[in-house]
Amino acid sequence: MPVSWERDLGKACVVDRGSPNVERSDLCLEETHDAVSSFPVSEVHEPPPKNTSRCNVPSESMYKHLYWRSLKDADNFWKERALEKLRWFQPFTKTQHGSLKDGDVSWFLNGKLNVRGPRPLLLLKQLQQLQQQQQQQQQQQQQQGSS
Repeated sequence: MPVSWERDLGKACVVDRGSPNVERSDLCLEETHDAVSSFPVSEVHEPPPKNTSRCNVPSESMYKHLYWRSLKDADNFWKERALEKLRWFQPFTKTQHGSLKDGDVSWFLNGKLNVRGPRPLLLLKQLQQLQQQQQQQQQQQQQQGSS
C-alpha cells in the first residue's frame, strides 16, 4: 500500500494514498505525529583535501558564491554551466524564457544537444589496447617459433 510522508509545521503526517486499483475513499487513512527536528546541526565535518580536489564545488565559500549567482544572475549563471558542462550540436540562442509562475518556462531555446556525446578518446584507447595485445601475441608466436 503506497504511503507518502509529508512535513507541515512541526508535524509529520503519514498519508495512505491507496492503491491505484482501489478507490481512494475506501483506503483513506491519515495520522499525524510530532516531528523531531535534527536541524540545524552544530558540528561540521570537513572532507579530506584529497577528496575536495575532485569536486565541482570544492569549498563552502565557492558553493555560497555559486548559489548567490544562481539567484542574482540566473541567466548568465546557467548559460555558463550549460556551455561548460554540455556538448551542443547547435548552440542555444537564449538561456531561458517565460516563468514557472506563468507555466510557460523554456530553457536553452533553439539549442540541440546529445547529453552523452561522442567518446572518441575512449574508443582510441580501446583501439590502442587491442593493437598492443595483437603485437604481444605476434611477438610470443615468433619467440615460440624460433625456440
